[in-house]
Amino acid sequence: MRWHVFALDSREHDKSDRVAGEYRPEHYAEDVVTFLERQPADRAVLFGHSLGGWIASLVAAQQKEKVKALILGDRPLNLHRFLTIENNKAFTLRHSRKPG
Repeated sequence: MRWHVFALDSREHDKSDRVAGEYRPEHYAEDVVTFLERQPADRAVLFGHSLGGWIASLVAAQQKEKVKALILGDRPLNLHRFLTIENNKAFTLRHSRKPG
């Protein structure tokens, strides 16, 4: 059996460009859906870790016919709590920087 492994470079990660204001899980999921739609008919096995697990879950829910299996590593279980923590981190980081 042969496998084709794709490691997607999400928005503003590694070498991807920045897209103003478009960094919610559903935006990342749209990018993965677009990628899957351009692939051959074979169904994909998605792996997602942490935020990637959330994104993979969204993709699998939207693209049942394109996803054969879903592997989640350390995915946030309580999405409301996850967003609250992430928003608080962003607020803390913005307001804890020294003027300079």
